[in-house]
Amino acid sequence: MLAFAQSHRKTEAEHLALIEQWLPPDRQSLLLGPWRLAGLLTGALPALFGRRAMYKTIATVETFVDKHYQQQVDYLMNLGGPEGLLPVLLRCQADEQHHRDQAAALGGDLSNRFIHMWCWTVSFGSKVAVALARRL
Repeated sequence: MLAFAQSHRKTEAEHLALIEQWLPPDRQSLLLGPWRLAGLLTGALPALFGRRAMYKTIATVETFVDKHYQQQVDYLMNLGGPEGLLPVLLRCQADEQHHRDQAAALGGDLSNRFIHMWCWTVSFGSKVAVALARRL
């Protein structure tokens, strides 16, 4: 689990740096601080229930992120955008898909009511976070 988390963190830091290159400072999210706290809680709470719960949570988050990237990719493919941004998004999306698939495989077949409700909450919270980010 530790090796997975360290690798995942490195990749996520690279993604953040890549995306920040495309955004002028005045357009960057005001919510990075709260998101970091939410990320810590999203990792810490399922850790109390074991590694399989952690992997299911990661798979849920990465599924959401994959869909979010796909929305951005679809937008750029249909309406265009800055030259060079599409390959960056596709690279980041591929990394997220890899993380999702790894986590899903490592999580195994853990399916119970608590995990189902937790993953729904994580997915819903991610949707709320994106909606807020679009407004702030």
